[in-house]
Amino acid sequence: MRTLSPLRIRLILLVLIAVLPALGLTFYSGLQRLRHSRLDAQKHALELTRSAADLQDRIIENARQILATLSMVPCVIQQDAAACSQLFSHVLKENARFSGLSVARSNGEVIASAPPVSGQINFADRPWYRQVLLVRDFVVGEYQMGRISGKPTLVLAYPILDKTGLIDTIVTVGLDLEWLKEFLSERELPPKSTLTVMDRNGIILFRHPDSDGFIGRDVSETLLFKTILREQRGVAEEIGLDGVLRLHGFTSLG
Repeated sequence: MRTLSPLRIRLILLVLIAVLPALGLTFYSGLQRLRHSRLDAQKHALELTRSAADLQDRIIENARQILATLSMVPCVIQQDAAACSQLFSHVLKENARFSGLSVARSNGEVIASAPPVSGQINFADRPWYRQVLLVRDFVVGEYQMGRISGKPTLVLAYPILDKTGLIDTIVTVGLDLEWLKEFLSERELPPKSTLTVMDRNGIILFRHPDSDGFIGRDVSETLLFKTILREQRGVAEEIGLDGVLRLHGFTSLG
């Protein structure tokens, strides 16, 4: 059997010693590239989330300004049902993002609305109504089927106070969630990405793409929602709402 001379063994060892650091450097470079790719993905996910949130914030702020303007209109202050219905109908035609407008008394009884409804409607059992009574300021409600529009709606409410600081009238607008979904869906997303909006109770307002079966779904007990509720904004690698492990960027509306 042919044996290796001591000199040959030393040469092989020297070669191995010379090669191993290069292999280690290659492995380390691969880890660094993987780390940088992950950080880039996290940054991109958070930027996309913030962009969508900023867009929705602007839509809600615009609705708040419209409600504030309506609160100063004489027919609203005077609770003139006929004049309010005519005014609201005009505003609704000019704003496709709204599913309905209404004015109600402090007890929740609807005075006028667009679209018009038959019969008496009262908002006193709605969570947003109780919130208005509590804070006496503009509030954003939760997911619900609109009593006036019959559509999936996010109600925004604005109180009008009397001279003593008590609520005299409440003006509301319903944000059409179908319109909101289509509007935000026009924003370009990376391949295989999804955009989901939930209210503070963990109810899905919409999801793009693949919204079927998700709208109105309660995800408040999922680990992902609990992470979002706790952290408010950031990134997390969690099992998604579709059961797939995903990198999530999330933020809360202002």
